[in-house]
Amino acid sequence: MSSTTAATTAEELVDSFTKVISSLNDDVNRLSDLSEIRNHLLNPSPSNDPENCDPNRGVGDSLASSTVETLKALDTTLADLEKRAELLEIVIEDEKSASKEMEKNRDVALKQKEFLASIMPHLPSKLPGDALSTMSSANHPAPPLSIPVVASNVAEDSSSVADTDTISLMSAPSVNTLRNSPKIEIVSESELMSVQKSIRSRVTLSALNDAVVDINDVAANKYKALSQASGKGRKTKKFQQLIIHHRETVVPEHEGLFFVSEQDLRDCCAFFRGGESTARAVLNILRSTKRLKQIRGGGGVVTYAFL
Repeated sequence: MSSTTAATTAEELVDSFTKVISSLNDDVNRLSDLSEIRNHLLNPSPSNDPENCDPNRGVGDSLASSTVETLKALDTTLADLEKRAELLEIVIEDEKSASKEMEKNRDVALKQKEFLASIMPHLPSKLPGDALSTMSSANHPAPPLSIPVVASNVAEDSSSVADTDTISLMSAPSVNTLRNSPKIEIVSESELMSVQKSIRSRVTLSALNDAVVDINDVAANKYKALSQASGKGRKTKKFQQLIIHHRETVVPEHEGLFFVSEQDLRDCCAFFRGGESTARAVLNILRSTKRLKQIRGGGGVVTYAFL
């Protein structure tokens, strides 16, 4: 059910409850009149007391007694209806509040929809992360694979706003070969056993696949930052440094492949904290199982491309 349909249904319910309340109020008024008559009969004034006016009341006593019993029953019904009316009024107020809240949520959803529609043409055809892999559609042609890059004469002062140019992202995969996210698959036991024993004996399968997860996270964070659409985020010193480092590192061998630098892995991955020999064993196994390819980037930076 859409938000508009839900809001219309809520309004119809409120109208129905209002009509019921109006009808109940009419019944309450009539029953109140009957209750007054009952009280008058049960507590007559001295001047109208049948005992003072006529000591021989006759056959009318039985009719008066029957009327009193009927009025007592009506009084009980009246009290019950009053309680139900109070509960119904509470329900109506709750429905009105829910309807107003639904209208607010609908307005927020429409604004979010308009915002997403406005940024879709400016996003890359694919973004890091499985959650973002479905954002491209036939209604939104894939934009060119480019990212804003800070000019080379950026001042070191973080308060300065650098001019930006747009250059082709050499390291980004082509549209035909682009995967949903920069991700390498976990290593199976049979693949690990195919690696030389002198290498695989240093790492367990569980520790190896934990390292795979860490490497995937580093790459996803990197390419998510490179693909950010926020103009404000591009002006931060951290983003400028990321762009400059990426531009200086990328070489033609990186074209069509996601990659991360070895320094990024040292800074963020737990398997490097287990010792240099363990880290080397992990990287060698991932190279042997065709998960990574070592490429020396610009400035002699060691990088690992995803296969």
